Amino acid sequence: MSKRIFLLILFLSLGLGVQKFCKCQTDGFTLSQIRENFSCEEVASSPPVDEVPPLLEQPFTYLGKGKQCFVFISQDKTHVLKIPNNRYQKLIAYYRFAEHLPFCASWAQKNKAYYLFKLKKTFASYQISYEELKKETGVVYTHLAEQKKATAASLRLIDKLGITHILPRETVAFLVQKKGKLFFPTLLQAKKEKDLPSAEKCITSFLQTEQTRCSKGISDNDPLLKCNFGFIGTEALRLDLGAFARDPSLATEKGKKAEMGRRADSLRSWLEGNYPELIAYLDQQLAEMLN
Repeated sequence: MSKRIFLLILFLSLGLGVQKFCKCQTDGFTLSQIRENFSCEEVASSPPVDEVPPLLEQPFTYLGKGKQCFVFISQDKTHVLKIPNNRYQKLIAYYRFAEHLPFCASWAQKNKAYYLFKLKKTFASYQISYEELKKETGVVYTHLAEQKKATAASLRLIDKLGITHILPRETVAFLVQKKGKLFFPTLLQAKKEKDLPSAEKCITSFLQTEQTRCSKGISDNDPLLKCNFGFIGTEALRLDLGAFARDPSLATEKGKKAEMGRRADSLRSWLEGNYPELIAYLDQQLAEMLN
């Protein structure tokens, strides 16, 4: 191997290493990942400016990320700020450009339509979480539609490196949600403290939130209890906000029974190995709600 080729390989390796290190240090969050993150279609709206909660005046510190959003926690630790990444928007822009390339129009149009559908579906879910499942999700404010009028209000974000970023609120889509504790750790804490009444309240509240969702004809396409559900005290909370959709069949007696049965089966499976004392209570509550 010649010295020139060796140096080129070394340079490329160092570049990739630096890139990987930076991504690890920031957890992939950069301002470029949230710019122009609004929906491309009118599927969501934002409340009037005078309804903006005062809690947005405080800084929010980086907490983590999911598939759809970067998450920041409020200074008082009571709420989280969720900012959708612009992954879909970037892909849509790419395929719009590709439409004009030779022999690419059909392929690009198909992919553009797919990501437009995904984007529309996600933002419609955010809107549902605020307008119809506000209590069940703990969402207190959404800013999902782009505003043309500039305001003096800003978001103060502190990233993983401790760097503060100040953004005009009207330039970025975001949601504000009450902060909950994860589902299974909450039940295990109650078990550790021998607090069966609190654990039972958690079970009841969870089933009630699912009953409410079904009665409104809203499906939940990502029902993973481990990371998508939680509690504030003993009140159940749907943590993930991107998987709701309209499904009128769930509002029927048959649909509700099947949906809630699936949720109960998932919880029962975990209880069998972790908190079997709650199984009889779960079955009793489910039976009462379905009768």
